[in-house]
Amino acid sequence: MRLFILRADSNRYQGLVFQSSGNYNMLNQFDGRILSDTWRSPVVEILHNDELGQDLLPSDFPSFATHVPVFSSRAVGALRGLLEENGEILPLSCDEGEYIAFNVTEIVDALHEPTSTIKRFQSSGRIMDVLTHNFLIDRLYGAIIFKIPQVPLMNVYVTDRFRDIVTASDLQGFRFDQVWEFRD
Repeated sequence: MRLFILRADSNRYQGLVFQSSGNYNMLNQFDGRILSDTWRSPVVEILHNDELGQDLLPSDFPSFATHVPVFSSRAVGALRGLLEENGEILPLSCDEGEYIAFNVTEIVDALHEPTSTIKRFQSSGRIMDVLTHNFLIDRLYGAIIFKIPQVPLMNVYVTDRFRDIVTASDLQGFRFDQVWEFRD
């Protein structure tokens, strides 16, 4: 089993931005709690060009932040079962296509802190970043797409199974940064 941090390939593929900059605060709500009861679809726009004005390619994964995956309707079609089992599909309002924000509600307490390299805030001792990951394999049984409780506003982790479906479905705009591998 391999674990990856799920990222958008924002150097080559289109992203999304909120039409109103005030909506960026809502990203802090994506910490594993249920949001569907109070969700109001924010208006988003496609970012068609990079900072140099170069055209970006259409994306099935135009995410805002590393802890808030955003999927195209095409990606949702391929991944719906996995998404529904591990979080909430929250609609976004976009004139140029159908996109959803995905609220990962699967929190897996599998990070083995003593053998991982962790950077902490000096003032509080809370985790600032996980530099190298080591996981407890017995806690990952059945995990496919999840966050860890130590830093729920940081990364979304996925397994080989998720990556394989993305690849087989020819979905574009995904980047998978491998952070751990378990070998028998």
